[in-house]
Formats: sequence, C-alpha cells, structure tokens
Amino acid sequence: MVRSSFQLYPPLEAATPRPAATLLLLRDGAQGIEVLMSKRSPTASFLPGAFVFPGGGLEPADHEDGIPPQTGGGASAAEVRAALRETFEELGVLLAVRADGGNASPRELAAVQRTEPLYLQLAALGLRLATEQVRLLARWLTPQPQRKRFDTAFFVARMPQGQQPLADSAEQFEAVWVRPSDALDGRLPIVFPTVRTLRWLECHDTVDAVLQACAQGQPLWNSCPRGGWWRARSSASWKTSRPSAS
Repeated sequence: MVRSSFQLYPPLEAATPRPAATLLLLRDGAQGIEVLMSKRSPTASFLPGAFVFPGGGLEPADHEDGIPPQTGGGASAAEVRAALRETFEELGVLLAVRADGGNASPRELAAVQRTEPLYLQLAALGLRLATEQVRLLARWLTPQPQRKRFDTAFFVARMPQGQQPLADSAEQFEAVWVRPSDALDGRLPIVFPTVRTLRWLECHDTVDAVLQACAQGQPLWNSCPRGGWWRARSSASWKTSRPSAS
C-alpha cells in the first residue's frame, strides 16, 4: 500500500497539453498509397530526430473567424488552419484556393512566401486555405509523464498537383514520400502514434479510400499512449491491426 508519508518527493502534476494539429499528405503511388514524412531537427525540444508528419502547435492567428470547420464538429476551424499553415511553413506545400473556391493558379501560389505571415498574404492575393479538402482522422494526446504535451488533431488530405515538398531545413529535414509498410520496416525512427497511424493507412489501397473512411468528420480513435520508440515490426499480423483507444 502506497502511503503519502513515505514518498520521497511530492507528486508531479501533469503538464497541460497544448492544442496542436498535423496533416498527412497522401498520394497514389505505383505500388499503393504513399504519405509525406520528414525528419525533425536533431536539436528539437520535442521528438528530436524522429520522422513525422508536418504539424505543430496552434497560434493566435489560427483562431481568426471567417473559415468554418469542415470536419463535422470533430475538430475546430483553428485546428484545420493550423495543420495547413504548418504544412506550408515546414514543407512548402500550400492547400489554397481562391476566395470563391476556384483553383488558385501556380503563379498565385508561388507568390506566397513561407517566411512571411501566411494569412495576411492569402488575403492580399484573394486566396484562402482549402479547408474543405481536409478530413479529420484521429486525436492523440501526449502521455502524462511528458513535460511537453500536445493535444493533436491528425488530418488527412490529398497532395495538390503541381507542387513539390521541400523541407525548411530548420524544423524539418529530408522530406520523403514513403509507403506505410516501408515506413514500418524499422529503418525510420518513429514514435508510437506515427506507428499506429501508419498501420491504419496500410489497410487502405487508395487516397479515395482513406478520405471516404474519414468522411464522417469525427475522429476514428482517441488515444493517450505511453511514450516509446518504434524499432521494428515483430509480427506480420500487425499489418491489419487498427489503433485502439487505449
């Protein structure tokens, strides 16, 4: 029996999670679905050196009014905006359309600079983020023992045509397209939420199938796992397993 009088140190309070968002950009490859990943800076304060999907914490500008949520109430408009903004800042991929919903031209997209405030630039060019192209997949909460925690909405979207990802070489490095099965072969350093998300992607053959599975606008799972690093697949049967809400 644990007695408070026997504890050498006072109990630690769990850090308050910071709202965050991440985006899985997908494309149909010759051998199946592929997802865009990149390597975090080795000096990052959170998950240094891990291969991840682009994303980050919400910023005040993400909370501006004017863009309704497109995920059926399962995520806020600010989370959708943050996922798209972070993807552009880190990998240079911009999901944006004209204010009336029409496709933005390559020239208009090229005029948006990654190093300048995104929303001011979009307004000046008559563009807006293409939030309707995004679907909510899941929610992950950083384990309680971690000093730095995030409540992260995971989104999926199709990679826009005519754009090429380029890591910013500050927060993200080595942007690569990879099949989920290849990302799970043990060569890439990835953490548990990434592992389970990739396992789920393995069960789908096309981007259309993924988007259809996420069409309800609610997270397919919510999870607060224990911390850990992925080394290698230990059972072939994991290929068809689905993430749990544990």
